[in-house]
Amino acid sequence: MRLYRPTQVLAALKRLARRGSEAQPLLPDRPRAVLLQIDGLSSKRLSACMARGEMPHLRRWLDSGKARLRTLEAASAPSTPVFQAGLLYGGRGEVPGFGWFDRALGRTVRMDLAPDVIDVERTLHQRGQAPLLQHGVSYGTIWSGDAAEAFFNVVRFAYGAAASGRVVRNRYDRLLSTVAGLGIAGQLTSRFVLELGVGLWDFARWCARIHTTRFEWRFLYMRLFVAVVMREVATQGAIVDILRGVPLVYVDFLGYDEYAHRRGPDSEMALYNLRGVDKAIGRILHATEAVPEYRYDLYVFSDHGQSATLPFERVMGRDLHSFVLEHAADGVASPVRAQEIRELVALRELELWMRMLFRPLRPPVALYLGWLRRRISRRMSRRERAPLEAIRVVTGGSVAHLYFGARRSHPPDVDEIARRWPRMLDALAHCRAIGLVAGRSAQGPVVLYRGHRYALSDRHALEPLEPFRAVGYDLLRLHLEQAALGHRSGDLVLYGAFCEAGNVSFDFEFGSHGGVAPEELDQFAIHPAQVDFPLTGAVPAEAFYRFFHSRYDAA
Repeated sequence: MRLYRPTQVLAALKRLARRGSEAQPLLPDRPRAVLLQIDGLSSKRLSACMARGEMPHLRRWLDSGKARLRTLEAASAPSTPVFQAGLLYGGRGEVPGFGWFDRALGRTVRMDLAPDVIDVERTLHQRGQAPLLQHGVSYGTIWSGDAAEAFFNVVRFAYGAAASGRVVRNRYDRLLSTVAGLGIAGQLTSRFVLELGVGLWDFARWCARIHTTRFEWRFLYMRLFVAVVMREVATQGAIVDILRGVPLVYVDFLGYDEYAHRRGPDSEMALYNLRGVDKAIGRILHATEAVPEYRYDLYVFSDHGQSATLPFERVMGRDLHSFVLEHAADGVASPVRAQEIRELVALRELELWMRMLFRPLRPPVALYLGWLRRRISRRMSRRERAPLEAIRVVTGGSVAHLYFGARRSHPPDVDEIARRWPRMLDALAHCRAIGLVAGRSAQGPVVLYRGHRYALSDRHALEPLEPFRAVGYDLLRLHLEQAALGHRSGDLVLYGAFCEAGNVSFDFEFGSHGGVAPEELDQFAIHPAQVDFPLTGAVPAEAFYRFFHSRYDAA
């Protein structure tokens, strides 16, 4: 059963929703909003897709004159955790990206690990501003935004809870949910089989092309979950929420971003996913039109764009972590073999990977970790290990954070790093797979580019350089300054944009974001034509919060 067709079915569900205890009062003077995020889609790729007829529902909506498209530039780091922190809490809370090394905790944190998300979200709450979704519902978010119900939220999903306990339902609510669930089941059965077939065909074709299955089994699972289960449940759930009159409904469509990472942002598979997202948006739009009395405003926007990239290790023959430690080992008194460095890198990757496993699966991995630690201790003396163990490398697509003196309360600046690891800093500055390097100095933020060092405040010297011409001096300086001075940022921050080798990802992926390439900073917002939408130009994530909170504060 498809809830958006025929109209009589939607009308029947609307009558059920009205009798439920979750039905909201009309309040004709207060508008409501549906916020739909297409994760990772730039305005240029959106426009190209609509021009080719691949997103007909959005195109018809814009052509009708009922909505307008606004092209924006991201003034926050182009990463979903950063954007959603600003959108939902009104401040980014020193979140530099998807992952970083937390000196206080002594470990790498990631925003797909529930314990780490909880720790960071606690600091976002402490800002004192009311979270955006206190009276709303979310689907597919990292942070909950204090939503009454948060489906597929990292924390609540990980711990098996969908609701906060504030929702009370009667039999009509339960009947409506049951009917919607039957519709979801009907859609999933056929779509799951179709997507599995497409996925297996694409799996074989892609692995033959790149000669590895690395990350492909995980991607096969993710495409089935994100593009089938999650998208269908979120779409049907949002329709039901709209019929009930929920003041704020927020859906993050993650599929395009996931496909673009693995296949590239302009790939056939990524565009294939966008067609499904467009259909979902059409169904949600139809639901808002079915309840005009609730005065829903529909917004469609992105958090960032993506750039097509080549993995660092495909350019340099080893990953960034190994590259950094190899050059850091030049400062060790006795030589450290490449094999020992590879084992040290493998140990760190395994430590992080173990945190992602279900708890019952961890003991066997912990035994292997213990064996690997003892093996490294036998092959490398403490004196040899100490300088390397003090360095942490955290990659996040086209950006990477390097931390020196992991336990130090006062991180070193660029000059101290140059004195301690002179060959490594020189290697980073001249590497053909690294574009820009940002860091701190006693005189302020600095940037390294093609072997030269510049003060970030030196507009005269920087404006003629390719990165500053492509992005714009003011916007690029803002991003580099935020990275260099960020409390959680690395002591050095590396960017894969503007490399001699082209756009590079420090992770093994073929579409990336998190850095400063123009495509990554390109975002959009589609808003109702009758709404005075104030955002334009370079926009920080918290500007979205200010607008939505002021217009739709539905206390």
